[in-house]
Formats: sequence, C-alpha cells, structure tokens
Amino acid sequence: MTEQSDPAADPERARDAAWFADVLDTAATKSSHYEMVDAVRRALGQPRLAELPSSASVLERATSWALEYHVQTVDDSNRRRVSLVPKYDFGEGQSEPPRVAEAPEEIRTVWADLASLVKTPAARARMRLLLFQLGGPDRSEHARVAMNAYLESASDWQRAFDSIEDLVAATRLARFLGDQVTADTSLQRLLDLAERHLADEDPPAGIVLNALDHVAHEPDPPDRLGVLQT
Repeated sequence: MTEQSDPAADPERARDAAWFADVLDTAATKSSHYEMVDAVRRALGQPRLAELPSSASVLERATSWALEYHVQTVDDSNRRRVSLVPKYDFGEGQSEPPRVAEAPEEIRTVWADLASLVKTPAARARMRLLLFQLGGPDRSEHARVAMNAYLESASDWQRAFDSIEDLVAATRLARFLGDQVTADTSLQRLLDLAERHLADEDPPAGIVLNALDHVAHEPDPPDRLGVLQT
C-alpha cells in the first residue's frame, strides 16, 4: 500500500469532513483491518472509538462509529448476506455504537459526506456498505461501489483473514446485485488465496479451510474447489 501524509500531524489544519476523510484514507493504507482501526484511534486521540467523550463533534463521532462495526456475512437466521453489526452488543437493544439503522440523521449525513470524499478501497468499501445498509433509492449504487472496493482492498491486506472477509463481502454484494461475473471472480480469488497457502511449506489450516468453506457453501461453486479439497 502507498503511505499517505498523516493529517493528524498538522495541528493547524481545520478538522472538517475532508480532514476526517483523509484520516480514514491514511488509516486504510495499513496492513490489516485492526491496524486501520488503531490508526484512526491514534489520529483522534481516543483509546477506544466507541467510548468518545460527550464533547466529541458529530464528525468525530461519525468517523469513529464507522469503524466500530463488524462485517457479518451470515446473519442470525443463517442467511448468507452482508451487514455491519456493532462490535459491542449488550442485548435488549443496547449496543456501542448504535445499530446502523438507528444512527441519528446527523451521523448519516456525515457518513454520506465521507463516502463522497474517501479515495482508498478499504475506506470506500466501509463507507458505501454503511450507506447500502441504510437503504434508500441509491442502495444498488452503494452496493456496486462497495463491491468493487472490497475486491480492490482484498489485494491490499497482508493479513489473509482480512482478504477473505473482503472477498466474501464482495460475493454477498454481487449476489444482491445479481452480478454473476463478479460473484464468480470473488470465489475464484478465494480459491487462489487458498491455493497459494496450500503451497506453503507448512500450510495454515485456518486460512485455507476458511476460504474453502466460504466457497463450498455458495451455489454452484467453481469446479476447482473439489481439486483443492482433496
């Protein structure tokens, strides 16, 4: 990934939406999902993004919350769909951050602003997935942009599990859009990843099995799957 200049290193710069978009883009050049979140924490000076002070601005809160969701690709009813769920769910409707559908209108507005400003694949994928989940007349367009961004970001991560997560998210969005070509591409790339690691001197079973399992549960998986499973 290409390193970007750190907006947090310029104390004189106004913290407008463009500043926060640059924070997300800079963080997205890190090597893993975890490092991306950690970079945003450091830029905002917060030990944990979900625990913002009451004085935090709407821009700061929206940016922080955007990264405090897990990507879920199989829901509680065992449906194969992609969604963002709060990292901290305390039950009885209580969570940090609030569920995406329950985000205040001012937060949604900032998410839309950030989605139009961020440039890196990982940041685009996250912001557009948030907008996709919120729904609206542009939902399919948000899905398309997020899908393509996930395909791009999957190539950037050094952590294989993060690449798998992004490729599975791309598959789910392709299914939503009825885009069989992109669905097939994402599945083939999952198989490519598994095949590369099978060639390792000591293949990491978790990575290989994770990638193959996702492909195996898709309708009409590629023929290559059977070869790699033997």
